[in-house]
Amino acid sequence: MSASLDQVGKHLQDWGFPQLVPIFKGEYCVSAIVPSDITSILNASSLSKSVLENYDADKGLTYQGRVIVVHTVTDYLLNLSKEVKNCHFLTVSTKIKSVFPRESVGSYYIAPDPPSKPKSSGKLVNRYRNLKDRLYNLNAGSSPSTSRPATVDQGNDPYLQIAAGTGKLFDEFDAEKSKAAEEWLKTQNQPWPKVLESWSITAPHRLRVLITESNKCKVRGRKKGRKVTDEIEPKKVMAEYLAKWPILNHASGYQLFMQDFNIFYPDSENGLFMNWKSFENKVIALAHEQVRDVAGLNFLSMLQDNPTDDTRALVTCMLLPSVCQPSMVITPPKSSKCKPWKVSVLESREGFILHVTAFAALKDVLKNRDLKYKNYGLRTQPFIVVVGGTPSTITDYYVSISPRLYKVHNCLEALDACFKSIFALHAEYPEESEQLWLLIRRCVYKITCSYDNTSLQSFYDCYPRLV
Repeated sequence: MSASLDQVGKHLQDWGFPQLVPIFKGEYCVSAIVPSDITSILNASSLSKSVLENYDADKGLTYQGRVIVVHTVTDYLLNLSKEVKNCHFLTVSTKIKSVFPRESVGSYYIAPDPPSKPKSSGKLVNRYRNLKDRLYNLNAGSSPSTSRPATVDQGNDPYLQIAAGTGKLFDEFDAEKSKAAEEWLKTQNQPWPKVLESWSITAPHRLRVLITESNKCKVRGRKKGRKVTDEIEPKKVMAEYLAKWPILNHASGYQLFMQDFNIFYPDSENGLFMNWKSFENKVIALAHEQVRDVAGLNFLSMLQDNPTDDTRALVTCMLLPSVCQPSMVITPPKSSKCKPWKVSVLESREGFILHVTAFAALKDVLKNRDLKYKNYGLRTQPFIVVVGGTPSTITDYYVSISPRLYKVHNCLEALDACFKSIFALHAEYPEESEQLWLLIRRCVYKITCSYDNTSLQSFYDCYPRLV
């Protein structure tokens, strides 16, 4: 047995775990799982000690309490060894449940299930591996922000290909036809099939200009863990693009964004409708395990009233911020007098889906929202608006792409149109709901990117349970 395994075995015994024994060549694990108390480890940290002291057995762990427990345990394990095995994670997860009975072992450790899931996952496993990766990269001299391996080869990035004028999109590009289609679109908006055709003809040049201009912008680093600077504010590329193409003012203009999305990710065109039901069920199941905030519990209670498919989809979306809570702190520009903005669950939800009870109130709400964004040096990104008294009595759905509102028919159409518009415009996710859009992209549309934000721990905690 290696020294590192001897060491972790000794300390696991100190926690009350049984002695390590070989289970096959090169692998050692505990001989049995015997309930034991790990409160001594949790009491060693002031934060996790506070969690223990304030634990309510009837309500269970809060989201923040669960995060603190995971951080304390994984920090301890990594200090012991970089060779902690699946059997150790399983045992430790069981010990956590013995201290916090309402917790699920599956929240902390999920066994591998080859071939579809060759690696284990869960909160303990994911954070342990993330810390291990960061430690490796720090020792190798690279930045912590790049510690997570890229999920997609940048050479296959559709945006880079289009910016370079390469790929299938440019194989039959005709500059004269593109210019003629552009001129037609400036004055015509029907018949709609011809609009869609003309929009497609303009795509190579139009998207290349959009991406190139977007890439020229120096975007301030605002997210936690990134360097914050007061660079020159980026050009209002999206506003200029919307102004240049008046056809986007059409009530069905969002369909043009959806058509462009299919150029970037043709295999994900039907991702929402193929994968939503499975994702929805997993979110609701995880919500029953984890949600403790009042709003989240209220949304869960609505599912007991046999809701329509549309209401169920909306409630699932509203539950997401309670399941995958925000952790970002948005730092204002130096010129601003605002304090750093620690995003709340409510603010994350409103950044994802803004709910107003009456359309007449929307103008003032959007005005206040834009003002706050301005104070923090942010740009308004696409988001969803719903109008109605409660999730079961929604009358209207919109996709907001400032300053335009596109009316759609239901929740899933709004989600699909908003998500695809973000990619078609080469825009960004709203900062306060970034972790939610990242979940939807990875779990529903099955799109991975090389530039994933590695600081969103809540995403990496939830992702293995929802994928």
